[in-house]
Amino acid sequence: MFLWKSLDMNAVHPIRSELSIPSDMRYVVRVSLAICVAIYFSIGFFGYMLFGDFIMADILVNFDQILDSAVGRLINDTVRLSYAMHLALVFPVINFSLRANTDKLLFAKKPILAEDNSRFTILTCVLLDATYIIAIVLPNIWYFFQLCASISFIFPGAIVLRDVHGISTGKDKAMEILVIMLAILTSIIVMATNLWHVE
Repeated sequence: MFLWKSLDMNAVHPIRSELSIPSDMRYVVRVSLAICVAIYFSIGFFGYMLFGDFIMADILVNFDQILDSAVGRLINDTVRLSYAMHLALVFPVINFSLRANTDKLLFAKKPILAEDNSRFTILTCVLLDATYIIAIVLPNIWYFFQLCASISFIFPGAIVLRDVHGISTGKDKAMEILVIMLAILTSIIVMATNLWHVE
């Protein structure tokens, strides 16, 4: 959970800068963490109630089972609903960061994204379309999850290497080249492993 949530930490500063009262950020973070903990707890609790000792590490794999009791179906639906709520709450935060970083990478010399509604709309639609197409095309979501960690290192590194403001030093750029190379190597290993085990 902490590793996955750390991918969203790059959204904290941009969200804080958009608040009318920046000191409210402490409250926003506390409420967000409380909601996340409640949702994760409910998924774990109801998942254990439903599957008992037969629960697998990936709780979503358990949903392929057919449950005979009405209580089992109710708990099954509760877990699915809580997971859907989690995705509904997390996806905008991830998309916010993705949109902001993509805009910085592709349109570094243009005015900030908040001032250009057409660019904001087009970029949002393209990213959402790409996300939905990838979600439909992938046979198993875990292929994507395995790539997330390495991809999350490539994208920020590309922004540092682009460095339109001239802030990065030679040492920073060398470090980012190393990080990108390691992330690409990791991605290749993950994809090769997935392809090797395809039946």
